Amino acid sequence: MAGGDALYLLPRGAQQVSARELPPDLALVAIAVEPWPPFRYALAGRRVIAVFSPDAPGDPIVEVSFATPEDDATHLAWTRHNGRVMIYFRGRNGRIGRIRIDEEGCEHLEAPPIAAIASDAAGVMAMISIVDDDADIWVSSDGADWEPRLVTLIPELSDNDSVYLAVSSDAVAFSVDNFGTSVSWDSDQMLQVCDKVFWGPVAFQEKDALFVAHSRERTSSITRVTRQGEATLIAEIEAKGQEGPSPTITALAWDGSRRTLWGASPGVGVISSSEPTRKGVKKRVLN
Repeated sequence: MAGGDALYLLPRGAQQVSARELPPDLALVAIAVEPWPPFRYALAGRRVIAVFSPDAPGDPIVEVSFATPEDDATHLAWTRHNGRVMIYFRGRNGRIGRIRIDEEGCEHLEAPPIAAIASDAAGVMAMISIVDDDADIWVSSDGADWEPRLVTLIPELSDNDSVYLAVSSDAVAFSVDNFGTSVSWDSDQMLQVCDKVFWGPVAFQEKDALFVAHSRERTSSITRVTRQGEATLIAEIEAKGQEGPSPTITALAWDGSRRTLWGASPGVGVISSSEPTRKGVKKRVLN
């Protein structure tokens, strides 16, 4: 699922993208799809998070409102705690909260300011806090026990820098504008800066490879880095002349059902890069 001025859906097994109107008065900020049945989806806008059923998209099945703009959600992540489905959200003020979908309950958690959150297809959850000269990452597979992951080099974070986070099983990675990308492939490994890539949105291809998108001026690139340290440039996109829209990539998502990497670009739209089916077949980027 992708979102902009409307919602764009590509269900499992489907080949055609369908469009769906946004709910009235919802200025979309973040979107997240439940990665297991029944595949509900959550939308975050100004002062609200709304959860919809994929089969009955009219009225939300859960809706949470916020009193101030500082509480507006910037990130959403689906997870499960002892069989109970929850959505974690990060507010503009760095506060972290969660919504119990089946119980329709919402609470804020005691935690330092959070810069980003992420979850994987199994519900493993990660969050990162970067405050002054300290950076902390926690990973949890059950929502009860949170494992700290040590960071070897602390980024200097300015107000305009974006922080990107990705998790897949034991693997976790983060990227910060003008700093770089750090990755840990196992729970007993510290997060170390990867000198093979720059910075930008990140997404794991399962837990043994990481995609990193980097945008600069009129060009964007996507690089794949493996656990063994091999780095491969899989896509490079250039704007058409000085008047063409910028191909800046703002989000990545790996689609295991189609073996395809998806990217979002406000200037270009949705892009994809499919895994080769045999040796010698070049990856292609589709606008």
